[in-house]
Amino acid sequence: MLNGFSELLIANTTIAMLVRTLIILFFTWVTANVGSWLVVRALKARMAWDHVQPRRFMTLQALIGSAFKVVVYLMGFVVLLRGLGIPGGSILTAAALFSAGFGFAARPLISDYLAGMILIFEDQFAVGDKVELLAIIGVVEAVDLRTTHIRSTTGELYIVPNGDVRVVRNLSRGLFSIATIKVTVATDDLSKALQVLEEVSDNAQARVNSLIERPEFLSEEGTISNHVELTLSAKAQYALGVRARTRLMALVTDAFNQAGVRIIN
Repeated sequence: MLNGFSELLIANTTIAMLVRTLIILFFTWVTANVGSWLVVRALKARMAWDHVQPRRFMTLQALIGSAFKVVVYLMGFVVLLRGLGIPGGSILTAAALFSAGFGFAARPLISDYLAGMILIFEDQFAVGDKVELLAIIGVVEAVDLRTTHIRSTTGELYIVPNGDVRVVRNLSRGLFSIATIKVTVATDDLSKALQVLEEVSDNAQARVNSLIERPEFLSEEGTISNHVELTLSAKAQYALGVRARTRLMALVTDAFNQAGVRIIN
């Protein structure tokens, strides 16, 4: 009879422990998912109040939601161990030893996570930006703590570890684009060409709306021979450099033709 009572007590204890474990796991899962949703919702409201760009919000919501879940799951794991009767001091000691060993063995992984936090919070780029990372040019499709996903201009998907990123070239946040053109004229027509370019530069901003300053012309080589290469240096609004350059080429060509200046190919 005593053996039967002991077996029944052990069975009841095991069932109670199993039920307690399932309850802890369930509440941890609910807290992680519902809490993450609430945090992201509050973040969205705050960023809407602060007029944060949608790309910035898309980048931050994944980071903060994931970080919240990780914290909740870690806390749930500790509560579960305490519920199984493991002393808190033993948990902390084991966690410290595990952290030390994991940190030594997974230094590249930790570097990726730390770099990811820096990249995201410094807002060096966001989802949707066109960037150049590690000689890869493409559009950022996703950013998390460990990696950045870039869709290249030729269609391939690159997954770049954040720890390897040292230089970021953000093509979506430029201030201007270069619209410089070059033209070669005969030395006999140099004086006339300079006068024509002076007139073109004076009227260029009125005729090419995307220019942000008056173009300047110069001779980069400074060599005197039977022909001279002149450079018309111009800056246009960002991403409009090609269009402005084409318009400037047409203006210079028409002005040279009207003035009788010979353009040497």
